[in-house]
Amino acid sequence: MLIRSGLCMICLSFASAVFAGAGPNLVLLDANFNDRPLNAQIGTGGAVVGEPVSLSGGLSAVVTPVPLPTPSLRLSQASTGSARFATFEFLGGEEVQSGALIVFFVLRPAALDRFLVSVRENNGASRNFGDLTFLSSGSIVLADANPGIAIGNYVAGQTLVFEFRYDMDAGTYDLRFNGQLVVNDRAHGVPDRGVGSVLIGTDPASASQWFLDDLSVTRPEGIFGNGFEDTP
Repeated sequence: MLIRSGLCMICLSFASAVFAGAGPNLVLLDANFNDRPLNAQIGTGGAVVGEPVSLSGGLSAVVTPVPLPTPSLRLSQASTGSARFATFEFLGGEEVQSGALIVFFVLRPAALDRFLVSVRENNGASRNFGDLTFLSSGSIVLADANPGIAIGNYVAGQTLVFEFRYDMDAGTYDLRFNGQLVVNDRAHGVPDRGVGSVLIGTDPASASQWFLDDLSVTRPEGIFGNGFEDTP
């Protein structure tokens, strides 16, 4: 995770200059939690400090030094019955409707349980650009505005690396799971909005905890100058 975080920090220096008025933001979000207070509930200061903009009531979201190599966000809920999320939005409240976009994150579930990840629009959650549902059976299901499909399996304590690669002009995306291409050029089915948030959370039935690290959202053509070629 250090390589990806280091890359985002380098890119963020460019993004800071761009954010000042030179053009579109290159790094829209870099939440690696390395500089957040340990063993404390994370704040809601937004993308400018690498934090969510909101936490559902009843969601514990604590920055912890273990079990991943660098600090991560431990998510769990006090009681079952509702889905609860840490909602991350982008610098300046941006919603990306054109060009290429990469959404990258690392997860580690403590047990086989039900967990949720959603890529949605800004300031809302009605447009589905990609949902991952982790089932207690060990299956992982991907859905968007179109019907869901199974993309793989996971085990308790496994480090899971995901990378969504969006072509917003074409309305399609690829998904890589632990380095393997599991979805290629899939239509997300959302014609009227752009990607503007990432929600990580617990299912109404979740009884255990999981960990989030190195959540980043970047424009690859702005950083590398050649679309997705630098992230094979």
